[in-house]
Formats: sequence, structure tokens, C-alpha cells
Amino acid sequence: KDNHGKRRITRIYRFEFTVTGEERYEGRTVVQGGVTQRVELPPHRYTPPPEELH
Repeated sequence: KDNHGKRRITRIYRFEFTVTGEERYEGRTVVQGGVTQRVELPPHRYTPPPEELH
């Protein structure tokens, strides 16, 4: 049930993503009644690209 007590279909989608192109991580999103309720991403490595020289 949603926050208003109405029954809604809840779907949980699992997906893989990569930041570096090598390491893969599993994320998850929860959709209730067609509205995204939550997106979960595990801690993952991220190195920002070097700034371009102008």
C-alpha cells in the first residue's frame, strides 16, 4: 500500500552499471504505481576525468 493506504503495484528493477568501463556494480530501483520511489546505488569508485587544458 502507498502512503495514502491505496494498493499499488510495486516493481523492483535490478540493473548493472559501470563508471570506469571495467568494474560493474548492481543497482536497484523501486517503482510503485508508475512512480519511482527509490534508486539505490552501492558505493562505487569514481575518478573524475582530468580537466582539459585551454
